[in-house]
Amino acid sequence: MKRSIFSFCVVLLLGYVLVELLNFPTSNTALLKFREYCRLCDLTNANLESVKLRRVDLYSAILIGANLSKADLSEANLYGADLTGANLTGTNLTETNFTGADLTGADLTGADLTGADLTGADLTGVNLAKTNLTAVNLIESSLARSNLTGVDLTGVDLSGSNLAGASLTGVDLSGVDLSGSNLAGANLVETKIFETDLSGTDLFTADLSYAQVHNSNLTEADLRGVNLSHANLSVTNLTRVDLQGANLEHAVFINVDFTDVAIEKGKFDQASLCHSTMIYARVSQCDLSERNLTGVDLVGIDLREANLSAADLSNADLSRTDLTGANLSGVILTGANLTGTKLTEASLRGANLSAAYLIGTNLTGTDLYSVNLEQAVLINVNFAETTFDKGKLDQALVRCHLKILDESVSPETTTTTSSVDNCYSKYVHKYPDLLAAYNASGDGQNINIWGKNHFNSYGRSEGRTACLNLNCDLSGRDLTGLNLREVDLAGSNLARTNLAGIDLTDANLKGANLAVTNLTGANLKGVDLTDANLKGANLTGIDLTGVNLRRVDLREVNLGAANLKGANLRGADLRDLDLSVADLAGIELREANLSGAKLIGSNLAGSNLTEANLVNVDLSGANLAAVNMTGATFCNTTMPDGKIDNSNC
Repeated sequence: MKRSIFSFCVVLLLGYVLVELLNFPTSNTALLKFREYCRLCDLTNANLESVKLRRVDLYSAILIGANLSKADLSEANLYGADLTGANLTGTNLTETNFTGADLTGADLTGADLTGADLTGADLTGVNLAKTNLTAVNLIESSLARSNLTGVDLTGVDLSGSNLAGASLTGVDLSGVDLSGSNLAGANLVETKIFETDLSGTDLFTADLSYAQVHNSNLTEADLRGVNLSHANLSVTNLTRVDLQGANLEHAVFINVDFTDVAIEKGKFDQASLCHSTMIYARVSQCDLSERNLTGVDLVGIDLREANLSAADLSNADLSRTDLTGANLSGVILTGANLTGTKLTEASLRGANLSAAYLIGTNLTGTDLYSVNLEQAVLINVNFAETTFDKGKLDQALVRCHLKILDESVSPETTTTTSSVDNCYSKYVHKYPDLLAAYNASGDGQNINIWGKNHFNSYGRSEGRTACLNLNCDLSGRDLTGLNLREVDLAGSNLARTNLAGIDLTDANLKGANLAVTNLTGANLKGVDLTDANLKGANLTGIDLTGVNLRRVDLREVNLGAANLKGANLRGADLRDLDLSVADLAGIELREANLSGAKLIGSNLAGSNLTEANLVNVDLSGANLAAVNMTGATFCNTTMPDGKIDNSNC
């Protein structure tokens, strides 16, 4: 009996020893290279550099100090694994499961974590510099003292995460959910925080100096001892925030809500306040004179009657901002975006607007004396009753459809007067037949209105000219990123211009020259392209639904994946264009020139091809159901059934 018990114990001991031997890191490393799993195994200090381990199962494995540099661990299961101090530099970790894993002190520099699940993972002290974290799940993870410098956090959910002491210098946190997270002592210097939820966040002693915070929610956040020196906060909710002990030196608060804020008496004297709601619902004045606001985002903000004299707003975005009556004398606006900005009766005397973009800007009654407009782009700007130096507009790089009126000239300055339509009065008087037609109309209509209506309806297409001093040559320029909604660019020269991804909603491009122009991904909803020249333009992926393309030159155009549903192509030039397999159902193609075009397998059901030129057109396999071809010209035309139609040769 005793011998049996002894034998059993020996077997157990040998089994234990065998298990330990089999779970030795060296043997496990060798085995892992031949199989796709190693659950609970010990891979301490294992060298797996550049090894392909895609979809490997390493559930709760021990990988302390392991070298996984440049390895492929995409879609791998590392649930609960211990990766303390592991080398993961440049590793492919896309869609890898790290739920509950310990990555304390690991180096993830340059790793690709796209779509990875790090729920509840411990990333304390981890180096994530320049790591790809696109669509990563970091909910309730610990990133304390981690390095996130240069990381793209777009779309990342960090709610409830521990980021205490983390380094986020210069990181764009726009749109990131940080609600309820711990950012105590974090380095947030020069961060960009736009439309971000930071409600209830712990920012105790965090460094937010030089940060840009816009349209964000910081309700009930703990900002005790926070460093906000030189930070710019605009349209931000700080209701019930604790700011005791905070550093507000040279901070700028614009349209900020400070209702029920806890702060020491006199602390706001360190900062510049503008139209902000104070503790007792009192709205502050707006003095931002001589402040450094370089690159600040003030889109759509109310800055009426603000004092911005001598402030530096270089490269700032002031699009759609209301600066009515504001003092901008001596302000620096070099490279600033003033699209749709309202500057009515503002003072810009001595301002620097070099290389600035003024598109659809209202400068009615503005003082522009001694302003610098060198290399500025002026499109659809209203200069009614504006005062500026004689010949000052000649400094601008681009002058396009400016609303400049009859001028009252003095030796030093020019003041524009009356309304924009005065130049159309000159237009009527310029052409005797128009003046006779106006006089014969006898309806008492204002000559300026009559002239404007005539020019827009007939004059431009007839080759007549109006307001010649308002030229519009944008050829060869890169205009990507600009907002040109509802802008009048009729007759403009946009040849070889880069308009990729630009918003041209409801813009007027009648008669414009868009030859060889890049319009990839542009928004052309409601655009009028009547009589425009689009020869050789790139319209890849463009939605042309319902767009007016009457008499447009579309030769050599790249229409790859373009949507032409409901477009008006009456009289358009489509010669030699390849529209094979295109969906042209219900398209208006009356009087269009399609000679030499390829329409193989295209869908033309319900389209109007009345009086269209179909010479040398290939319609093999095309759908012509309910198509109107009355008066169309057929010569060497290949019909859907493969037969040749020479009826009009």
